[in-house]
Amino acid sequence: MPNVINTGRRRKSASNFFKSKGLGRPNKERREQRAIELAGRSLNYTLVRSPRRHRKLSLQINLTGAVEVRAPYAASEMDIDAMLRKHRDWLFERQREAARRPGPREWRYCNGERHPFMGEELALKIQRRQGRPRLERCGGELLVHSANTEADALKSLLSSWYTRQAQTVFSERLRYWSSRLDWVESVPPLRLRRMRSRWGSCSREGRLCLNTRLIKADPDCIDTVIVHELCHLQEFNHSKAFYQLMDSVLPGWREHQQRLDEMGVTLLRD
Repeated sequence: MPNVINTGRRRKSASNFFKSKGLGRPNKERREQRAIELAGRSLNYTLVRSPRRHRKLSLQINLTGAVEVRAPYAASEMDIDAMLRKHRDWLFERQREAARRPGPREWRYCNGERHPFMGEELALKIQRRQGRPRLERCGGELLVHSANTEADALKSLLSSWYTRQAQTVFSERLRYWSSRLDWVESVPPLRLRRMRSRWGSCSREGRLCLNTRLIKADPDCIDTVIVHELCHLQEFNHSKAFYQLMDSVLPGWREHQQRLDEMGVTLLRD
């Protein structure tokens, strides 16, 4: 759920563009690193060319301040540069906000160290024991039983535990919200991934993908991301209509989104 701007105009069809050039239409995205000078400052960004037809230009900036422009193959260099210049102030302000956010924690995976889980901070309690390693929650503690108490082993054990909890919690919340939204006919397929710059995504085919690390955030933030992706099943964009839909479903979502943005850099890192 990065900050996103979509242009209001559609660019000419990519298929017509390639026909006029006598070229075969590409079937894969193409990514390249680029830079542009804006008001005396150099802005680095990733340009992603998409083969999809009738795709608007869009501008995204993630929680770390990295900029991405998504464009159809037919979009001209002039259109892309014009969009970046038009939104120059917005881009620089988002990057300043990203620079002010706290950096990621340095985890040591030692006794007493507190790790986030659904908005709480749980203290590691490590007990060296033979047998199969396991981790379980007991009140405000994460109890670890393992013969190997090296940091890498504990990191792997905790990561697996987070994934199991995420699968359970996200599936339950997805079923809950799917049953409450008129345009969702059935619970969409769900996939979990460990992502470093976004909380979730929704494909045009209606498949949802959620970041395993979202399980570290509080329940309201988790619901906000799930509702956001479900709203894309009705409005596959970030238009005014999309945000009106979000407001109608979850009126307090902006507050939760702001909290998630503020915690993002910390929670998106192990």
